[in-house]
Amino acid sequence: MLAKGEVRRVLEAVQTLRMHYQQPIKVEELAAAAAMSPPSFYQHFNAMTSMTPLQYQKQMRSCMRVPLSPR
Repeated sequence: MLAKGEVRRVLEAVQTLRMHYQQPIKVEELAAAAAMSPPSFYQHFNAMTSMTPLQYQKQMRSCMRVPLSPR
């Protein structure tokens, strides 16, 4: 179980990822946004989302795609 502070910090990194989902982003950058070391951030992110940061970003990209108009 994660402490409230850890949850809040990971959510801050998730917000950063959501704002920049179309751009390449490194785990180190997300960890810095969460004020955590990369290994700690990776572990906490996975515990909260059941995904790696890359998997989460790919899912966001997939969900945000605009469907093509039928011809």
